[in-house]
Amino acid sequence: MPGAVQRRVGKSIERDGKKAPAFSARGMIYEKLGDKEKAIADFRRAIAIEPALKEPADGLVRLGVKGTRR
Repeated sequence: MPGAVQRRVGKSIERDGKKAPAFSARGMIYEKLGDKEKAIADFRRAIAIEPALKEPADGLVRLGVKGTRR
């Protein structure tokens, strides 16, 4: 199932690369798949687009990224 969801989220990002929730969702998928580097990159992209979004900041904390606010 993560593959199908990942494809849908990826297509959403392709259509509009300014959707912070889509980057956050893909970051969570990468986190669950164990791909820490891609998860961190997507969480950071989400925060860059929409700094007030809570989930990507929480994701960075879960992944142990230093200097991350909660």
